[in-house]
Amino acid sequence: MVKVTTKKSRTKKIKQKKKSTKIRSKSTARKRSRVKSKAKRSRTKSRAKRAKSKTKRSRTKSRAKRAKSKTKRSRAKSRTKRAKSKAKRVKSKTRRAKSKAKRAKSKAKRSRVKSRVKRPVKKVAPSRKRAKSRAKHVKSKTKRSRVKSKTKRSRVKSKTKRSRVKSKAKRSRKKVAPSRKSTRKPTRKSTQPVKRTILLEPDIPIVFNQFRKPVVQNKPVEQKTVKYLLYGGCFCPPHKGHFEMIKNKYHEYDKIFISLRSKPPPRYGEGEKIGERLDGQELNKINRNPQLKAEHNGKNYKYFTFTNNLAIWNQFAELLDGKDKKIVIIDNDSPEDKNPRIKLLDNLLSIAHKKELPSRFKFDILVGGDKEQTKLDKIIRTIKSYENQLLQKGIIATGGTIQEERQGEELSATNLAKRLIEDENSNFSNFKNYCRDFIPEELCNKGLITTLYAPQDYTFE
Repeated sequence: MVKVTTKKSRTKKIKQKKKSTKIRSKSTARKRSRVKSKAKRSRTKSRAKRAKSKTKRSRTKSRAKRAKSKTKRSRAKSRTKRAKSKAKRVKSKTRRAKSKAKRAKSKAKRSRVKSRVKRPVKKVAPSRKRAKSRAKHVKSKTKRSRVKSKTKRSRVKSKTKRSRVKSKAKRSRKKVAPSRKSTRKPTRKSTQPVKRTILLEPDIPIVFNQFRKPVVQNKPVEQKTVKYLLYGGCFCPPHKGHFEMIKNKYHEYDKIFISLRSKPPPRYGEGEKIGERLDGQELNKINRNPQLKAEHNGKNYKYFTFTNNLAIWNQFAELLDGKDKKIVIIDNDSPEDKNPRIKLLDNLLSIAHKKELPSRFKFDILVGGDKEQTKLDKIIRTIKSYENQLLQKGIIATGGTIQEERQGEELSATNLAKRLIEDENSNFSNFKNYCRDFIPEELCNKGLITTLYAPQDYTFE
């Protein structure tokens, strides 16, 4: 079938085309407007985002600036604080220095006062102090009143005497004739007591009063300070040098205290260096480690027992001490194995606790010439601490150290130990040859001394 197109159909088609084109144009316009609006929105959004990011950046920057300023302020504050603390420390140091100087001055004053005062000042409760001060005031008042009463009596007596003298003069004037009257005025006799000093001896004056008995002014007797010597050491074994050190100082001191080490350390035996002593650190290592113990038990170590050393010192004391019996040997075989010098100082404290010591005394610690300065300083520090402890108990004690030089390099405990360990195998046959070099002559003749000087095997506990 062939379609026939008429004018009407053509117009309709044209109209329809125009309508469709219009519709299309409208839709395209709408689309374009939508696209434009979308673009606008996206632009606005991007602008808003940029603005937000800018604000965020500015905020972060401002925060960073604030944080920096804060840190700067805090640093400045900390610097100021440090400066202030430094200034405070300097002030405190100066105050401490001043307080130290004050304490030193007060100490010096106290020491002067203590040197003047004979008896030690006991600590008294505040209530007792008040009572004592009141009693002192009362005593002083009574003394003043007595003095006043005495002065009043003396004045009354002098007045009565003057009146008597006047009356006697009047009577004598009445008896004498008027022509023979003397032109001189009557001299008054002094009624006050005349003091005359007569020296019987150059030091003791005797004062005489007219109305009283003679009073002898005695000279104050100076108290002798008691001296103690403290001598402590290992003494393994004791020898002639130790004996001579005590002998030289025997007459200078009132009492001599000697202390020995309760656990003498071992010396090397036959297979190794003879006569050299093991240190305390080495002994501790051996005792702690079981393997080392097992190794050292196998070796032949020698040592000189505490009982033998004490018996030798008793022999020395018998030689030096006569009737005086100045030497006291402390034979406390304690398991702690304290330092002998600390033992001696503890012994002094225990005697002070029993109240067997005088109120004031001096003590010196005898030290060998080979001691180092650091060890001497340590000994002086311990002496000062014990001085303070004694002062708390009301005893004024002054301590010090005395250093004695060796008589010879050969005269030492190590050399004697060498000889004894070497001579042990031959049953001390050579003992008489070197006995007088190391032991006093009086003891060399005794047979007992060889058994006391015999070294024994050491077992590590």
